Amino acid sequence: MQSYPVSKIARKELTPSGLRSKIEEVFGTSPNEVGDALVVSYLAIKEMKVRTDGKSLLIETVMEPKVPAEQQMATIKAYNRFLEVATGFTSKERAKRLQAEAKKREPA
Repeated sequence: MQSYPVSKIARKELTPSGLRSKIEEVFGTSPNEVGDALVVSYLAIKEMKVRTDGKSLLIETVMEPKVPAEQQMATIKAYNRFLEVATGFTSKERAKRLQAEAKKREPA
């Protein structure tokens, strides 16, 4: 499971209905509710479970490795677009934040 930080502005929309609308907007399909997670499939994503703890976006993905290169690229593009609209951070900003978190956790 991957945890993504969410900007203060985007946290307002970090609700099941807010996430549902973002999934529908980016992937063009309605997610299923399984427990506290929203589950969706899209091209090379066999299953993506999306949850929140109120401050972070928690995503668990299962990928389909045997898809054409065009589908792989379209999947990555859509996934990154979803992360951007859901977290309020671009891929560059997310990478910087994840690197900063990793540095904090390193022993001195």
